[in-house]
Amino acid sequence: IVSGSTVRRSLLFTDVRVRQALTLAIHRRELLQLLGFAPETPLVDGVFTKRQAGHGQFPAALPYDPPRARALLEAAGWRDHDGNGVREREGKEFRFTALVTTREGVIEMAQYVQDQLRRVGVRMELQPLDQGNVREKLKSGDFEAAFAFLRQLPGWLEQDLAEARYKNSAAASVLGRLSITPDPDKLDDLYRQLTDILCTDIPVTILLPFLDTFFAHRRIQGIPPSLSLGDPIEHVEDLWLEDGSQQ
Repeated sequence: IVSGSTVRRSLLFTDVRVRQALTLAIHRRELLQLLGFAPETPLVDGVFTKRQAGHGQFPAALPYDPPRARALLEAAGWRDHDGNGVREREGKEFRFTALVTTREGVIEMAQYVQDQLRRVGVRMELQPLDQGNVREKLKSGDFEAAFAFLRQLPGWLEQDLAEARYKNSAAASVLGRLSITPDPDKLDDLYRQLTDILCTDIPVTILLPFLDTFFAHRRIQGIPPSLSLGDPIEHVEDLWLEDGSQQ
């Protein structure tokens, strides 16, 4: 499942109020429903370890709040002066182009986001490309915004945030410690620290959580819905086998 991220690249997104507004404008719970996700699938605005996922410890997400989104855009100077449905500031309309892969379901997701942003006066055009071309543009910095993966594992997480052109010295310090921290308690704490930084800066909008699918025999008990975002084998202490004679 792709975790779509609106990436800060253009000067349109330099104001944190704008980045927050774009997140508030997207009905992510409805998007999950339209894509067929389970009702208990969590919405998140941050990162988490596999252990945190296994125990349902997810960072809270901003709500869907179009009125607040419009107010933030107004406060940042983006107003629809001529009544054409598109906000402007200093003679420049709020228009940008987002890269999107041609993988099944991704363009439909992007079109949903496109419609949501249109409702608050923001125009997002879509540039469909194959996955390889999207990766090349991300690496080169030749983009305004993109729908891309934000992988949660150390190493991959640093790479994905770097491709998003995200620069924050505090975040860089935390990211540098992730791969060299074997203690799971300390690793959980580092992810919480990084989440606090990301939720303040909002360099990305996390549309979908990164999901894994596992199959288990019905005798295995103790698997809560939240374990769909973590490997049950890594949480074996929470599981037990039901007596087969009772089946």
